[in-house]
Amino acid sequence: LSPAAEQGHVHCLQWLLEMGADCYITDDAGETPKDVAKRFAQLAAVELLTRRTGDSNSSDEELDANNAKFFERHGVEGSTDSKEDLILSKAEKRNARIRAYRKIQELQHLLEIAYSNYRQLGGITEEEKKMKKEQRDVENNILSLFYLSNIWLHFVLNSCRQACPCPRLGHCKPNVLLEQHVCSTGKVTVG
Repeated sequence: LSPAAEQGHVHCLQWLLEMGADCYITDDAGETPKDVAKRFAQLAAVELLTRRTGDSNSSDEELDANNAKFFERHGVEGSTDSKEDLILSKAEKRNARIRAYRKIQELQHLLEIAYSNYRQLGGITEEEKKMKKEQRDVENNILSLFYLSNIWLHFVLNSCRQACPCPRLGHCKPNVLLEQHVCSTGKVTVG
């Protein structure tokens, strides 16, 4: 079935299935004919095999560590240097995958503990550095906007003062006007 699925020979697949071929058979890499058809983008073959097997997303199903059948259906072998180096029964392969998955979970847990210890000792992770840099950039942008706004408001205030000088203080430059007003009253007033 797998070679026909790989090439997308739908009529050949259909005939093989009618003759009683097993849809769930796996090749040396642990792939079903449907997996092979997916890998080679043979959509018609995938559709035919999906209708026949009745499961539309068996390869995309959620990982279930407690389901031994999951590890039977989702194994990829052949990653060793020589196929003769690894001759295992299906049960041994499944058990090896289960052990490997549990080891991954254990190592992830240990990594989380190591990150926690590192943070408690004052260490900063790459993600935290990136977040702090982004926060600083946002704060700098906000400060720049306030600075520009402040400059604009001073410009408008000075323009208004020049257009309508205060009769009590005369026609002074705006900064001198403000200094004189502060010195004479002891407080700053705007208006």
